[in-house]
Amino acid sequence: MKKTDLGVAVLVAGMLAGCGGASGTGAPLVTGPSASAPSFAGVWAGSLSETGGSMMGSRGMGSMMSGSMMGRATWTLSDDGSVVTGYMDLGPFGGTGRMQMTGTKSGDRWNFTMTIPDGMMPENACHSTAIGTCTFVNNVMNGTYSGTNSCAGTFAGGSMMLTHQP
Repeated sequence: MKKTDLGVAVLVAGMLAGCGGASGTGAPLVTGPSASAPSFAGVWAGSLSETGGSMMGSRGMGSMMSGSMMGRATWTLSDDGSVVTGYMDLGPFGGTGRMQMTGTKSGDRWNFTMTIPDGMMPENACHSTAIGTCTFVNNVMNGTYSGTNSCAGTFAGGSMMLTHQP
């Protein structure tokens, strides 16, 4: 070991010993800044689309929803650090109730479930559930989803891109 390396090692060892104190009750050793996970909390706006079936009902409705209505999706989310919850609105699309969002977060990834209750779709007795995952990078949420509509069957190929609103 070079003399300079030995001197640095002795200096660092001395500093570490001073931090803990003889009884170990001193300040904890700080190893550097930790990167905090981004928050999914807030209002997000963007688009959703599906390529196989439809979250909203019949294939005809799915085609319509891939256009202007799906292009105006808004999610309002809360994030407690590990669980993200909220609701989704699709432009001027009416109905009773709200599309619910919930899921678990790990770092910049959110695994979610979207639930559309009875009364939200043109076929009032229909409901839908989708499961997906998304990531948060530079105030943009990108993800995929698939699921089942109680009246129209399964749907797949769902994709979304939403931007965090100021």
